[in-house]
Amino acid sequence: MQDRKLWTTIAAALLLTLLTSAIANAQQTTMPPRTQDRPLEDRIASMERAQRDEWQKPDQVVKALDLKNGDIVADIGAGSGYFSRRLAQAVAPDGKVYAVDIAADILAYLNERAGREGVHNITTVVSRPDDPMLPVNSVDLAFFCDTTHHIEQRFRF
Repeated sequence: MQDRKLWTTIAAALLLTLLTSAIANAQQTTMPPRTQDRPLEDRIASMERAQRDEWQKPDQVVKALDLKNGDIVADIGAGSGYFSRRLAQAVAPDGKVYAVDIAADILAYLNERAGREGVHNITTVVSRPDDPMLPVNSVDLAFFCDTTHHIEQRFRF
């Protein structure tokens, strides 16, 4: 009886392991619409809307990251810089934020707005769908917000 219980436990553990592996390795089968295909003004309005503060609580998120002066952060899928600007303030004056996005036009907006706000420690990086275009081992933290579903080959990215 005890052998049967042992084998049942082993079989259940093996099945759980297989199911967990299958779920973890599952890839998204379709990609969402490309954000950069929407007009720039629409993207900026959506990314910078005041209601976003209510549910994303960006100041609390940045505080929870416990960033320090001198840290180097990559904001992957930076868009308009909604988080990049806050991250840049958290790592200032000696830190740096790489604002990474596939859309050069939104990064131009981010550069202009950051300059207007006196935030000078953001470097924009136009990425590729399969490569963030960052130097190897160049960041202390890679930050993703509402982005991973747009990355087709997440593991390689």
